[in-house]
Amino acid sequence: DSVTVSSLVAIVGATVFLQRFAVPFGASQVPAAFIADYLIFLTLLCRGRLVVNSGLFVLFMVTTAFMTLPLIASATKASLMSYADLLSIYGLYIFKLKYPTGCFRRVSNAFLDIMTLCAALGIAQFVLQFVLNPDYVFPLDTFTPDTFLLDGYNVIIPLEYLSSTLKSNGVFFLEPSFYSQFLAVAAIIEL
Repeated sequence: DSVTVSSLVAIVGATVFLQRFAVPFGASQVPAAFIADYLIFLTLLCRGRLVVNSGLFVLFMVTTAFMTLPLIASATKASLMSYADLLSIYGLYIFKLKYPTGCFRRVSNAFLDIMTLCAALGIAQFVLQFVLNPDYVFPLDTFTPDTFLLDGYNVIIPLEYLSSTLKSNGVFFLEPSFYSQFLAVAAIIEL
């Protein structure tokens, strides 16, 4: 089903290309990728492309109950936002594609194409830092207002302590480690 594949590719693309961006929400931020991914997911759900797997639903509810008990026991020390975040992420696993035929290959190929672009950008970013001002090599940090970038991540870090050489973050990734993890997944899929 081309609608399902296109939606899944959009989720992959949003997860990669929007992970640095945030939508200001009062005093906090909501990740742009989170919003985009959930809107696309809800579109799939409303269009009947996803179904609830009853066995996974029961397992999720049992797990949720066990996660809720410590939360109730230590209400003063618990983070309700972390709890809600955890449930919202793992709640997605109760759904399965209604028409999965051929989806994995097409979506994984699109992921490999995206990661090939990101790998090239990361290599260029690393090499160009020796020629250009780092402000131009890390353009999102230079040209995007801070309120629209997720804070709390080590986006630009030196190769080693006191080094002037910076680790590549592939332009779009929250940290060089995220960049490495996504590249590792791409290498595994390619193999």
